[in-house]
Amino acid sequence: MRKEVKPFGEKGAFESSIFGTISLPEGLTIVPNSMFRFSQGECVIIPSSVIAIDEGSFNSARIKSLVLKGSNYIDIIRYWGILYARIDTLYVASHLVETYKQSTKWNSQAMQGYLGQIRPLSEYHP
Repeated sequence: MRKEVKPFGEKGAFESSIFGTISLPEGLTIVPNSMFRFSQGECVIIPSSVIAIDEGSFNSARIKSLVLKGSNYIDIIRYWGILYARIDTLYVASHLVETYKQSTKWNSQAMQGYLGQIRPLSEYHP
């Protein structure tokens, strides 16, 4: 469990924490370094402005629902960005579902973790 509270956007802001739903702010372009590393959460909502996942952002995280609100495929995943993560359901724009399913980056083997279902955003209901 976390011992200190870090400001949002700082490296490891939610690292090693347990949370419900966290919605990152629109305008953010990169999910910050180690933001959710070793954390456990119900849902993380990534705004449409995000174009990259930084180093260790979701490293070893356990997230039930990861919601990518953008209409573009996120292919920039920096060192250990999603390594060892467990993401039960990934929600993406409907026209991107097959792109994510066929991705060499967004799959259980590449993550060395687990990625369950990839579903269209229309099926996400908070």
